[in-house]
Amino acid sequence: MEDTLSSTFENHYIAADEGLQKNSSTSTKNSSVPITNNNNHHSSSEQDDVIFCCFGKCKIPKTKKAFSQYILSCVTIMNVLLLLFVLQGLFGLSSSFILLYTSGDRVLESTRQFQQLQIQIFINHELTEFIKTSSLMAEHIKYQLQHLPLNLRDDIVWLRLFQYFYAIYSNQVPISGVYFGKKNDDIFNLLVDDTGNYYVKRNNATNHMEWYKTSIKDQINYDFFTRNSTMTDPTPFFPTPRPWFKLFLDSSNTLPKWSDLFVNIRDQWSLTLSIPIYVNETVTKQTFLKSPIYEDKSNPTPNNLYGVVGIQLSLNRIHEFINRTFSTYYGTLDFVMIINSKADVVAKTSHYSRNDSKIVENLILREIKDLKLLSLIHPTVGVGDSSEISVSNQTHFSVSSQNGVVDVLFTVITDYYGLDWAIVIGVPSRTFVEEIFSGGGISSVIIFIVVFVFGMLFLFLIVKAISNPLQKIARRMVDLVHFKGIHKTEKNRMSIFYDVRNMQKSMKSMRRGIRTFSKYVPEIIVKQVMNSKHDSEYGKIGMTLQNMSVFFSDIVDFTSFAEKTDTTTFLSVMTEYFSAMCQVMEDNQGLVDKFIGDAVLAFFNESSFAIENHEIHACRSALDSFNILSELNTKWKLCGYSELDMRIGINSGNMLCGNIGAENRMNFTVIGDAVNIAARLEALNKMFDTKILIGEDTYNKVKDEFICYFVDYIVVKGKDKAIAVYSLVCDIKNATEEQKELSKDMEIIKKQFFSFEFKEMTENCKEVYQKTNSKIVENLLARSVNLQLMKETIPELTVQDISLRLSAK
Repeated sequence: MEDTLSSTFENHYIAADEGLQKNSSTSTKNSSVPITNNNNHHSSSEQDDVIFCCFGKCKIPKTKKAFSQYILSCVTIMNVLLLLFVLQGLFGLSSSFILLYTSGDRVLESTRQFQQLQIQIFINHELTEFIKTSSLMAEHIKYQLQHLPLNLRDDIVWLRLFQYFYAIYSNQVPISGVYFGKKNDDIFNLLVDDTGNYYVKRNNATNHMEWYKTSIKDQINYDFFTRNSTMTDPTPFFPTPRPWFKLFLDSSNTLPKWSDLFVNIRDQWSLTLSIPIYVNETVTKQTFLKSPIYEDKSNPTPNNLYGVVGIQLSLNRIHEFINRTFSTYYGTLDFVMIINSKADVVAKTSHYSRNDSKIVENLILREIKDLKLLSLIHPTVGVGDSSEISVSNQTHFSVSSQNGVVDVLFTVITDYYGLDWAIVIGVPSRTFVEEIFSGGGISSVIIFIVVFVFGMLFLFLIVKAISNPLQKIARRMVDLVHFKGIHKTEKNRMSIFYDVRNMQKSMKSMRRGIRTFSKYVPEIIVKQVMNSKHDSEYGKIGMTLQNMSVFFSDIVDFTSFAEKTDTTTFLSVMTEYFSAMCQVMEDNQGLVDKFIGDAVLAFFNESSFAIENHEIHACRSALDSFNILSELNTKWKLCGYSELDMRIGINSGNMLCGNIGAENRMNFTVIGDAVNIAARLEALNKMFDTKILIGEDTYNKVKDEFICYFVDYIVVKGKDKAIAVYSLVCDIKNATEEQKELSKDMEIIKKQFFSFEFKEMTENCKEVYQKTNSKIVENLLARSVNLQLMKETIPELTVQDISLRLSAK
């Protein structure tokens, strides 16, 4: 197969080269074709009725199918533009009508819906997330006590634990203190003041408290209480009488619970999420002297209560948290309050839109009591899931003040640990008349402007719906002329306008035709045809001399592969192979000229696709071809197919490139001596047991980029002058030390060859052959022996004499 293809290459290009030197003339005969006008040959039964309407002359078809097409054909740009003028007048009348007869109920309903959305978002996202985080902190503390045994008497362990929880949760929950109170009235807590300072307070059942200033980032060691300054507070503090501790003195509950509101030691209203700590013995004075002692909830009775861990939330901090949350996410809502089952105000927003906000607040609280809404708050401990927040019993009512009516929504919020809250949201309510005339008629003006802008926007969208498809068609036409994105598959949205839709369909058909045409003809031809301004600029026979690189590849034992492979597998493998080769050429900016059987002919640096260092691009495409073939062979082997191998020849130089052939049948290709050499180099791979052979002109341009071995100085078949031939091995960046060393050895052998140092060349060849066992070195060794004998016969031996005696086998 290789010999047949080599012969084909040689005969084709040499014949073309010789034929180009001969002048030939062709004559064409013009024949006239009569044109018959059939426009007036419609039968009377096929003619449509013609009427004149505001859109011009229209034909009314008689069939349903034709009628539907007629409706679509009426949607033209001119018809739509006329319709826009009519709509403009209608929009003006509609604006006046809406200005006078707009329904106030619709406006108020929209406002109420928006308020409902704000309420729903607030309840479901902000407040519930805040409560969930507090509950999560309690669960976290319970987990630490149950799974990481903690000595309850070790204050350093508690300080580290509290510091850890502060670091995690203080940005999400407004914590003002975390403490551990014991049944013997010992207490240990970590507090933060209004300035952000952290303090550790410890009361060891004495009549005074010890204060230690610290930081949330301090490293806590067992020398903490000795190395930190101490402040003494003579005021005694006993945890057992506090509301957060008394929750468990008479109960056997093991779950955390929310306390009632109380005043803390800093005279601030607070509430606490309390967590009971039990031990597996009756708690006495001796119990607090034991160390270590650990939590055990196997017998949770008041007698086994060791102490209570409390997470204290200051109402001031909750108030700040609520206001910060509203400002961050929703701006300022009109009126929001959080109360408990005893009508105590837990938190409220400070952004009121009314001057009598305090009066309205008292009116709302009174109305809640009168309606007995507090009875709807039923806090339950241990019912449901600890991660769930119950939002229920939504109730609407209104209160009136001197400045108007306030619509109020009352919603109950409870959780797993007995939270008894309700959120109260109030929004000022206006009547229809107040809405229309509020602000001196500003609302009416706004309505008019909105309607007017809507009308203009509608007209703008219609015009854009016309212009956008036309602009896209124009852009795609320009891209089509310049052959950009021709192979991309686009899902175009068809226009609703009949005219534009026809243009889009025509453009799609043209794009499809050019894409199909480009599969049969080199891309350069299609580009030349598309970019030509006159008919005379393309379709002519003619070639120009250009400096280019040409690439030949051939599959090894292709004939045997074709005979042994069934047709379906053969087509599948060859299609995948040729597709991969085309992609490699495209990636390296080369152009595939044609496929000749299993062979691929490609060239680089055609004038319309000029590239710098085209020799490097050609060599890199050869290496990439073997890489992709290796991947394909791996895939084919898994499918049970035969593996393929190939050989490549590359040469660079001046060659003719352009159209050649007959007047009505042409081929865009390259011809010339440089092309013939590339074809012969591909065939010589078999002789030298190489994969890629390149010519001397190519080597001189790429020797600094790739590892190349000198192969021989030889006269290729069909030529009289000898040329140096090189084997392309790999990119110099990826070369091994052995490959680099062999390249240097071959360069030395090459210099000895052209310096007529054949004796030294023979010794070097023997040495290198012993290390590599290379077929190239073996051939050079035989060549050096013969040249040494020739030199002894012809003392005045020249390179020209060597060239005359060399011939390819």
